[in-house]
Amino acid sequence: MAEEATTIASACEAADVPKTTGLRWLTLLEEQLLIKKIAASSQSRAVTFELTPDGRQKMSLLADGLIRLFCDSASVGHRVERHGEIGSRP
Repeated sequence: MAEEATTIASACEAADVPKTTGLRWLTLLEEQLLIKKIAASSQSRAVTFELTPDGRQKMSLLADGLIRLFCDSASVGHRVERHGEIGSRP
């Protein structure tokens, strides 16, 4: 995963949630030390945040688990379909 800071507004837009909801969740993630806020530059009022090393590790584990789950589900569905146990008609 590339290291880059994201604005709160961008995160809320990407998640398709109102800013109040996004801020509430970002605060919880910050309290769990999974993200950290980055002070805005003197020329910008936008607050940005980025994953902490622990947050990056947990996101990587989550992504690996989801990929494994998807691959396992896909291979089970393929085996069942190939043997004619689902959707087979005479």
